This record gives sequence, structure tokens and C-alpha cells, in this order.
Amino acid sequence: MDQFLSFLFRPEVLGVIATVIVFAIGLWARKYLNHFRVVFQVWHLVEKMGILAGLKGYEKLALAMDVFREKFYAEFGREPAPGDEGWAVKVLTWLCKLESKDDVEDFFEQPSEPSNSETLSEGTA
Repeated sequence: MDQFLSFLFRPEVLGVIATVIVFAIGLWARKYLNHFRVVFQVWHLVEKMGILAGLKGYEKLALAMDVFREKFYAEFGREPAPGDEGWAVKVLTWLCKLESKDDVEDFFEQPSEPSNSETLSEGTA
């Protein structure tokens, strides 16, 4: 065991191990960078289409997902996996929030009641 550790901690062996680890991380990251690139291409296209058609919020997100599926298939030759679509929805929702500078509200949530400070300020105006 002691000979193995002395062999393992030689600079040449550590260099090879580090190279293999960096290569593996690069292959893993390449996949996500390609997906990230496709999502931003879709967003750029949907932004232009949304301006022309007057789409906002969930309408734009639905269009973006349709376009994402088409571009993903054209780019990678397969349908996106559920994890790929979930990741795209998260990124596109985040971009929608940045666009409107407001939170994207869940359409299942009921609007909240106005607070006391809001109703008091309305009464004084």
C-alpha cells in the first residue's frame, strides 16, 4: 500500500490524473454548453417573434418551448429528454423574469388581499 501511494503521488502520475479529470469535466460541460447555446438561440428568435406578435409571459414561454424542441432535434438528432426540457424551462422562465423585471406569477395562485397599509393609503388620497 505504501508503494502504491508513493507511486500515486509522483508528479508524472498526478499530472496524468489531473489531465483525465479535466478532460472528463470538459466532456460533461460541453453537453451543457451546447444546450445553453440552443436555449439562447431560441430565446433570441422568440424575442423577435414576440415583439412582432405582441406575446408576453406564458405565451412567449410556450412558443419558446415549441421552438426549443424543433431546434434541439435539428441540433442533436433526437428529442430532448425530460431533464433537458426541464432545464430549458428554468432558463427560459428566468429570462422571462429578466425581461419583465417582475416575477412570473403562477396562474394557479389566487391574488393576495391588499395589506392594511395599501388600503389606508388609498383612503387618504
